[in-house]
Amino acid sequence: MSEALTLADASVFCDVVIEKKVIKSFFSANAEVGQSNFEYFVEAGFTEDAFTSKFRQSVIKLMLRHFVEYGASPTLNVLQTKLKNQFKKQPTKYNELVMLLNKTLSVPYEASETTFIVSELRKYLLLRKITELNNKVYSELNKAQVSSEVDPEKILSDNIHEMTSALSYGDHQKRDGDIFKDVSIIDDLQAKRDNPEASQGLPTGMDVMDDLTNGWHSGELVLVSGRPGSGKSVFLISSALAAYEAGYNVLYFSLEMPYRQQQSRALANAYDTNYTNIKAPSKMTEPEWVEFKNRLVEGQTANKYFYVCEAPKNCTTSYIDSTINQLEGRFGVRFHLVVVDPLYLMKPMGVEKKDKDDAVGAVSMDLKLFAMRKHVPVLAATQFNREGGKRHQAGQEPNAMDLSFSDKLAYNSDMILGLHSDEDRLTEMHFLKFRDGRGPTLYLEKHFHKMKYMYSQEYNDLADINRYIEEGNRVL
Repeated sequence: MSEALTLADASVFCDVVIEKKVIKSFFSANAEVGQSNFEYFVEAGFTEDAFTSKFRQSVIKLMLRHFVEYGASPTLNVLQTKLKNQFKKQPTKYNELVMLLNKTLSVPYEASETTFIVSELRKYLLLRKITELNNKVYSELNKAQVSSEVDPEKILSDNIHEMTSALSYGDHQKRDGDIFKDVSIIDDLQAKRDNPEASQGLPTGMDVMDDLTNGWHSGELVLVSGRPGSGKSVFLISSALAAYEAGYNVLYFSLEMPYRQQQSRALANAYDTNYTNIKAPSKMTEPEWVEFKNRLVEGQTANKYFYVCEAPKNCTTSYIDSTINQLEGRFGVRFHLVVVDPLYLMKPMGVEKKDKDDAVGAVSMDLKLFAMRKHVPVLAATQFNREGGKRHQAGQEPNAMDLSFSDKLAYNSDMILGLHSDEDRLTEMHFLKFRDGRGPTLYLEKHFHKMKYMYSQEYNDLADINRYIEEGNRVL
């Protein structure tokens, strides 16, 4: 038997002075990045694990918590106040933390060092990640010496994907410039003139919505809201399938429904089949069953992906980020659309929120930053609150403040669609946040037996819709 492979110590890869300088840099602006250093740090995808001491990690957690609550980095006075409030019943602990903070901020720092120290922070983080992954592989290889139940391909695949995910730390491409002197936009616009489809986003699933929104665009967070049973998941499935059928790769995170249920609902929509017959296939006739099986077999050769993941209860954007990197590495493709169903069951990054409203607001900020960093649109389901539902039933139109859990959802999203059913057959879709204000109301026919919505030719006011399409950003 071979000797066991020796595991390495990842903690040796750190530079305490660099970590202290990075924290000190957070309390100063940086002309190089055009924003506070902490905002740059967050947008680059770093979290508290970029630091090696519990104290420095706790400082980052507090700063992240403030950032997701207020959309800005905290000042030094705010940070000190937060520490004082958190440990007001533990004066000895508070004094110890103040001493550590002062010691951290005593290191010399120049603004010109920022790019270098952030680069060094990323380097050491990656070295620790490499060591941790190496140890993980060694552990699996040690098991392989005494067991035949080891899959080497899975070991290799998992670790390649985790390394790909780690590489996203600090990989922040930011553009800036003088808008009147930057003539490179001419080439971008000329390309769009020559190929109008290039400026079209991903299809939404309805031609009218494509005309209104120009499709889903990278970096956008689009929320689909409604009361329970209003068809939020049906809309998400329909829109995701439209993108898939147009040749785009879709990654769908299901936090509420199991994989097989989501698969059955999607197949009912895609194959125009009664959902009940998929749940109880004995109800299909023999020709229907044969056709259903044949279409599934044909789908195996498709050069595109509609991938559904059963997300864990503690799902964060870090999990989503890691999964998308893993799957892109495995399949050798890029995913163009991410769907989260629903948003309010996720947990925020880097902070522990006891209050559900604050937690959901933080998740929406995480998803928005993820969409920007990964250059993908993110569609996510959320809910109307109970009072909003009552007002809708009384004939009042919904608004963005009717969203459950947090008004921060409205601030962090690019578009909000509200679904409201007045009767069994029709659903109203309200554009609650759209361009510079509200948008039109669309009437959709519910075909939930086939898990889809259809645009209603009978009930929609085409003249009103066309005004929004033709007049662009004008709010009526």
